[in-house]
Amino acid sequence: MDCHVRTAAGLMCALALGACTAALDPSETPTPSPLAMITPTASDGVSIDLARWEEIEAALAAELLPFHPAEDVLCEWEILGESGLDVYVWAVCFGLPPADRPQIYAPRASIPAVISFDADDMVTVEIPAYGSSYADGVRRLFPDEVQDLIFSRAVNIADMAAHAEARREHPEPPLIVLATTQQP
Repeated sequence: MDCHVRTAAGLMCALALGACTAALDPSETPTPSPLAMITPTASDGVSIDLARWEEIEAALAAELLPFHPAEDVLCEWEILGESGLDVYVWAVCFGLPPADRPQIYAPRASIPAVISFDADDMVTVEIPAYGSSYADGVRRLFPDEVQDLIFSRAVNIADMAAHAEARREHPEPPLIVLATTQQP
């Protein structure tokens, strides 16, 4: 396995998330997993390139809360699996409440999503339909093992939601980014 992880914490996270893939033939060049694109790793043990997670957060915001400016939406996501150039996540997004309204009026969404990277490394997001078509959408978009996680709600929605709300007052990256970076 050829992984470019420079810290012990980064290696643990890369192994846990499967952030690198091994080549079957030693002459082949290893292909980075989309998890490596969605989950930043420390480049020098301290700093990371934050541009990629911000792009993913903006794509999630645009899909989950399409009627709100993406820059006003904060998202958290938990990785459920991957296949090819698709990463399966559960995403939680919070927008700003209308002017002069308390946070309880803020738009919010919590739903599984497929984050895809195309040949040009562009990010797209697809979610199942809401309402009576939800289960059919989950079955269409996600492999069986991910469907099991989705239907059993085996994700930590409460922590993601609490962190997204807290980021309004204390700006910092999403939990998934914090989990992959070394804290002082």
